[in-house]
Amino acid sequence: MADISSVSSSSSSTSQTQIDALLSSYRATEQPKIDTLNTQKYSLQRTQVFYNNLNSKLNSLVSNLDKFGTYSVTNNIGLFTKLSTIDSQFAAKTVTSSNTNVMTASATSGAFTGTASIMVNRLATSDVLISKQMALTDNFGISAGDKTFGIDINGTVKNVTVSFDGTETNDQALQKITTAINNTEDIGINATVVKDTTSTARLSLSSKSTGGTNNIKFTDSEGMLGLLGIDSSLGAGSTARTLATDNSAGFIQADFNTLDAKLTVNGVNVYRASNAISDVITGLTLNLVKPQESTDQPVVLTTQVNTAAVKDLINTVLSSLNDITNLISSDISILRSESTISLLRSNIRSLVSTKVASITDEKSPKYLTDLGITVNDSGNFVLSDTKKLEAYLKDNPQKVADLFTTSDGIISKVNGMINNLQGSNGLISSRRDSLNHQITRYDKRISDTQAKIDSQTEAMRKQYTTLLDSYYTAQSQFSMMSSFLGSTSTSTYGY
Repeated sequence: MADISSVSSSSSSTSQTQIDALLSSYRATEQPKIDTLNTQKYSLQRTQVFYNNLNSKLNSLVSNLDKFGTYSVTNNIGLFTKLSTIDSQFAAKTVTSSNTNVMTASATSGAFTGTASIMVNRLATSDVLISKQMALTDNFGISAGDKTFGIDINGTVKNVTVSFDGTETNDQALQKITTAINNTEDIGINATVVKDTTSTARLSLSSKSTGGTNNIKFTDSEGMLGLLGIDSSLGAGSTARTLATDNSAGFIQADFNTLDAKLTVNGVNVYRASNAISDVITGLTLNLVKPQESTDQPVVLTTQVNTAAVKDLINTVLSSLNDITNLISSDISILRSESTISLLRSNIRSLVSTKVASITDEKSPKYLTDLGITVNDSGNFVLSDTKKLEAYLKDNPQKVADLFTTSDGIISKVNGMINNLQGSNGLISSRRDSLNHQITRYDKRISDTQAKIDSQTEAMRKQYTTLLDSYYTAQSQFSMMSSFLGSTSTSTYGY
């Protein structure tokens, strides 16, 4: 007789396999419901990504538009009023030097255009006053107490007070004087103790600013500077000052006017207190590097319109517009379903042939094409003929600026195109909110549908298990009955 427990175990295993197969088949028939919902959700998510990318590219465009000026909306149909501009960018100038080892230069938008011939005869230098040579170990020879002297630079007098105990050596006194000077706030000189030999030293005073107006003058009612050899006999403030020698006090330059830079600009002698000069040639700052010999060739400065800077300025906007149209063109479904987005692409591309009506001068550019801007085979803006732009910039940069920055110029037109797209009440914000809500609803529908399938699957599992358990129980009973009847028959008949 068969082992009933073995039969029961085998039946249970077979039962589970059959149930799993049935339930797997059921889930397979229900899966298209989930797949359909996911497909619809993914479509919404793809659209959501598009609007996120479009918003990012619009923000980049607005940032580049801001480089042209500030605008404010004046009505609800996208017209803008120009509040302020940076038209000077279109008049940007660049200047080159024929010898940057001697002089460099920079230019503002108001700089003249042309060339200038400049000889750098002398650089502006600081005034230097040196004390007499003093033996380091000798007694300084001043009584104890606070001693005060004054330093006068360009009419500003600063008093310096030094405390002595009466026992200082020259070395110690020089160090105290130097420290006191350098610690005086806003004083116009630097002080340094220079040991010119192993046993002697001198005090060097140097003006912080260059030029004759910053020549060093001093007052010394208590005679302390006199102990350094610095006294009225040096002629401070005059044009015939005493020159320092190897051991006596004096100035490095006898005439303080020679502290000024000297240059010859187109034959005209020019003197300035600084080596950075911005008031000689309109719009140019000259930076003197080193003086020239009389036999050297003059430095030639060439100033011209900085067309490269204007090209970069224009190309930043063209590039942003291309990014937007390329994004829109890459999504056919958006083009077909979103009329506002399709219109945006069309409006952007039409800019190249749109006239700026406020410009009436026949010699001024009225279209982007007048500046050499065209649309290539890919539908992108390109500055294909830079010579046209350069010609207008050389003629009058303001004409180029007007094309972009007038009240109905290119920048205003672009702002009008995107006005209804941005902001908390704009189309992009509205569409993104709507998409978020729809995606959330689909997530719930997917979750609910999956829960329903899981619930039905579990209910079917219980039903199948109960039915099969009943079937195997009946089968087992039938087998037992058959076995019992067979055994009884054998016992009765003996075979």
